[in-house]
Amino acid sequence: MNAKIPSCIFLCLSLISYSQEINDDQMKKYIEEDKNKISVVTGLSYLHNTFGLLYQDKIFRLRPNDAFYTEFFLRYRWLDISFSFAPKLTRINNDDPEKGKSKYFNFGFNFFLSPKLRQYIYFSEVKGLYFQDTKEFMRLLYGNDYNQEGYLQFPDAKYRSFKGETSYLWLGNKTDYRSFNNMSYQPLKDVFVLSTGLFYQYNILSDLNKTIYQGEIFNETQDDSPSKDIRIALR
Repeated sequence: MNAKIPSCIFLCLSLISYSQEINDDQMKKYIEEDKNKISVVTGLSYLHNTFGLLYQDKIFRLRPNDAFYTEFFLRYRWLDISFSFAPKLTRINNDDPEKGKSKYFNFGFNFFLSPKLRQYIYFSEVKGLYFQDTKEFMRLLYGNDYNQEGYLQFPDAKYRSFKGETSYLWLGNKTDYRSFNNMSYQPLKDVFVLSTGLFYQYNILSDLNKTIYQGEIFNETQDDSPSKDIRIALR
């Protein structure tokens, strides 16, 4: 009885080792085949942005029209490209005349500088904003008796955002990361990824000279310097 136990254990270990070798070969073959594939993924997202404008120690809200925007993701090997826009196909994307017209555009891509180092770059632009707190703003200027309806519109206003992130994979590599980032990629075995990254963002709010209120157009003659801010975070 004692002589059979070591042989049984040896046989089991041999089977486990052999099974693992097959899985590794399958994984290598699967990765090589995936390198020649181009995947295209589409999605639908809801845009509900709000921007703060500081005036006399109070923050007032600037917003674009709410919209559903269509996203497209193009993936080839370890390069991911995405862009999105808001087509006038759904009812909610038809601009409210009281709030003006808004346009959206986003573009971004990410890639690996090395098996452990990932770089992400993203640009977005929103054009056409309105003052959500118009009544509160007018009451600040003309007193609490001001009670007219409508919104201040900024048809030429642009909010541009440049984003980037450089991250390092402490556990896993660019092949493992595809399991989390690529919806069309199915790994053959469980993977675990641990990463930290430096996130940086540069925002510009500009072109607020032209204003429309209750059908009247106003143009500021003063120089309107863009509002800028920079954000840096470790995550």
